[in-house]
Amino acid sequence: MSHNSADTGSIHEAYLTIACIPAIAITSFNATSVCEILLGALAAAALFLLTRRRASYARAPLIFAFIWMVYVAASAIYATSAGLPGHHLGSLGKHLPIALGPLLAIPLSAACDRLRLHRDTLVTLFLGGLVIGGLLILVRNGPFDIAAPKMYQVEEFLDAFNRQGSVGRLNRNYAALTCGLSLLGTVALFCHIISAERPRSCRLVIGLVLLAMIFVALEVALIVLPSRTAFIATTAALLVFLASFARTRISRGYKTGKLALAAVGLVVVMAAVTMYYLPSVAGRMMTIAASDKSGSAIVGLLLGGNSVSERLELDLLGINLIAQRPWFGWGPDVSQLISIFAVNPSIKPLTQFHNGYIQDIVSFGILGGLLNLTLIAVILVRATRPSVVYTGSRRLSAAYFSIGLAMIIYLLIANLTESILFVKPAAVVCTFFIMLICMTPRSAVLDPRG
Repeated sequence: MSHNSADTGSIHEAYLTIACIPAIAITSFNATSVCEILLGALAAAALFLLTRRRASYARAPLIFAFIWMVYVAASAIYATSAGLPGHHLGSLGKHLPIALGPLLAIPLSAACDRLRLHRDTLVTLFLGGLVIGGLLILVRNGPFDIAAPKMYQVEEFLDAFNRQGSVGRLNRNYAALTCGLSLLGTVALFCHIISAERPRSCRLVIGLVLLAMIFVALEVALIVLPSRTAFIATTAALLVFLASFARTRISRGYKTGKLALAAVGLVVVMAAVTMYYLPSVAGRMMTIAASDKSGSAIVGLLLGGNSVSERLELDLLGINLIAQRPWFGWGPDVSQLISIFAVNPSIKPLTQFHNGYIQDIVSFGILGGLLNLTLIAVILVRATRPSVVYTGSRRLSAAYFSIGLAMIIYLLIANLTESILFVKPAAVVCTFFIMLICMTPRSAVLDPRG
């Protein structure tokens, strides 16, 4: 009797663990404090499995993840004791998304093994939560009104944006990032469904039509929002996704005729929507480019007018700060450094360097940067092993394997102009796909009760 109750409890724990995945994706947009609680609960479950049960895990990534956590904590303690500007102990969580992935893989592996769940199901739940969470926050803040007779009043939207400088409670970069991540998730779900099974049922057809409508809506919102980096990052990620999707399907011996038509259709829709709506914002883009003080219209178009010279000043300031403290940096919180050391009054109110790579080295120095790169390299080496992504029941579908690559491209590009991992949805995306790479094979996590 006790064995049956323990078994039932274990199943319930597994279901609760799996339920955290879509919940984390949704709350990363709409309730970040709840998202952090859920991530903390999974981390606690991982530590419990490590200390109380026999657990198999991705050894090298987990070891380097713990080393990175210790380094970040030591950096915060040192910066605080040295009196360096910032609230360092309160900023620890912003620097842990990469390190959390190998740790969270432990309870997720155990739950999937207990429920005999394919990894594709995890990705479906996560991407579904990502799309739902993104749509919820966009609808609540009004980039578009689905109930309106004409869905998009582009000129009116641009006028309102120019007056307010934001979209509801969202600034333009956050709104554009939400559109980009949700759009990529929508495309991956669509391609996974049409490649995994034939859309025979009415519900499946309705789901595909709904995903197609969401895709068009998000693309229009992304075009209308004046964020060049998000548009470029999303476009590049989509191209990487389509190329990887086609290559992976061919390498696995599948016929690609119908899927090729679907891909061509996707590109045609993207081009048609872009050509239809882009003229409405082209005037504003050219005005921005013409106002660029550096004299480069192309750079002004991509980065946003007068902000080009400001971004260059931020980069130079970051390099100067690195030169002052090259090895260990200024600590996890560098939000006050710009206001203290910047000469130009127009950039003094800024709290980040708008370049995630420079900001990381400003925070943790050359040693911290090398340690971070080592952790990433260890994770990428694991990701390239055939046993991780190509073997048996653990093999991801072509669509889900490709969306992982696309998300990497998106984050790498976006990190050039933003400290992207400080944004909770982007951090959650990074954590999830690292977790997916670090999940262990079936039966690797064992319960002492058998």
